[in-house]
Amino acid sequence: MKRAEYIPTSWTVVHPLDERSPFMKYDLDQTDFEVSLRISAIDSITGQNIFSGCVYQKDEIIRDARFLPCTEVTEQGVSIVHLDKIGAYEKVAR
Repeated sequence: MKRAEYIPTSWTVVHPLDERSPFMKYDLDQTDFEVSLRISAIDSITGQNIFSGCVYQKDEIIRDARFLPCTEVTEQGVSIVHLDKIGAYEKVAR
């Protein structure tokens, strides 16, 4: 085997604030809150469980924005994840 294939991926977890969101019963501008995110997965090579988590405070949440792409596929078919673009976003109209 001349090379090992690896497919880099980038996941974005999005929770739309629409009429179905449980957050909509609160006035988020007037409420003090934080969001706790917990993720679990299984490592495909070792089979071990992987856990990660983060807590976001109200002032860390950017509303009315969307993430910009941080991945691309070159003309040669190589997938690239641009680490400097992870977290890049643009504001959108409400």
